[in-house]
Amino acid sequence: MPKLLPGIQKTFPSVSHRQFLQILSLAILLADWMAFYRWGIGLLPLWRMKAAHCAYLSMLAIWVGGSWQYRHRIAHGFDSDDAWYDYVIAILLGSAICGIALKWLENPFADEGRRYLALSMSTGYLALAAMLTLRPPGKAPRGMAATITPVVQLPAMLFFQVTEKNYLSVSMVCSLFIFAALMLGIREYIQGVADQSHAQLMQAQENLAASEKARRKLEVANAVEVERERLMSEVHDGIGSSLVAALAVARREDHPQQTIELLRRAVSDLKVTVDSLDPLGGDVLALMGNVRHRLEPDLTRAGLEVRWDVQNCPSLDWLDPTNALQFLRIIQEAVSNVLSHSGATEIRFSCHPKPRDQREGLEIVIGDNGCGMDSTYSGRLAGHGLHNMRARAETLGGAFICESAPSQGCRIILWLPQDRRRETRTG
Repeated sequence: MPKLLPGIQKTFPSVSHRQFLQILSLAILLADWMAFYRWGIGLLPLWRMKAAHCAYLSMLAIWVGGSWQYRHRIAHGFDSDDAWYDYVIAILLGSAICGIALKWLENPFADEGRRYLALSMSTGYLALAAMLTLRPPGKAPRGMAATITPVVQLPAMLFFQVTEKNYLSVSMVCSLFIFAALMLGIREYIQGVADQSHAQLMQAQENLAASEKARRKLEVANAVEVERERLMSEVHDGIGSSLVAALAVARREDHPQQTIELLRRAVSDLKVTVDSLDPLGGDVLALMGNVRHRLEPDLTRAGLEVRWDVQNCPSLDWLDPTNALQFLRIIQEAVSNVLSHSGATEIRFSCHPKPRDQREGLEIVIGDNGCGMDSTYSGRLAGHGLHNMRARAETLGGAFICESAPSQGCRIILWLPQDRRRETRTG
């Protein structure tokens, strides 16, 4: 049959293999009906002939109604494999029941040849039903009707053998049952192999899709990295060099202090931006190292003693360049406040792991021994620097605290979560 269907499709391109099976089943039904009529006319009583015709009409009605239902379901968006499978089960089950009725009607009048023909038809039906009730891989499990359809005629054959001693030989009946068991075993083996192959195929497709997704992600990451390196080089060698040169000229030619300070802040901002673009993989210690490299010389020149207490802290995977810039801006603003307003002689940087609200995280502290802030000055500053730092900390999913009192210095505390996914879910 598998080799025959492609040949039929080449001869009749517009006929699918399912349409061919429908046409073939109808042709077999009509041929069997005609053969039964020619055999039974004049041999069977009239009521048996009429009952046999009703059985054949029932099979024809099941064939036509099932075909209409199959096309109707497909036209309304049902899965074609599911619709075809249900149609096949209806045809097989209807044929089996009608076949039992026909055997019962002809049994008392059938000769040995007719009985062997019935046996051959039952054997062919069993083999065909066993193959056609294979469930398409990936679909719902096979139902009870599909499971028992191939063997539905066997109880009737056994019943005929018990009631009619000469219906078939015992060896024939035993051979039929052995054949049925063999066909069902083959069906289950094929079904298992098909399901296993389908599962392996789906797993391979999932792995391929995941691999392709990872490859595309890597390509994008590489492209972004190349562009980031190019931008860093352009900013550092172009704008950075120009600003440094302008600052040097302004100092050498005694430009107003306001101009020099503005250029110095521009250079500092540029350095912070460049540091944020450096791919450090969320390594807070590396970022703090860059901060120390950039700021410590300026702080020392400003007369501040710098103390560092940076412990071995875990990386923050979510700290990408965008978030790193926010992090560095908070530190930059805190240092700027110390230089501009505190009058301090010492500045302290610390970074260490610290949980908060039952969540793991890091605490970064910037403190000084300056004049501190009273409530009036703190309120005024909160409208600018402190407010901006707090907003940036909230953007990072962390917490911001400012501890200060007159003549007792100031401590800026930034807490960052190690995992921001919980924050995203609850928000």
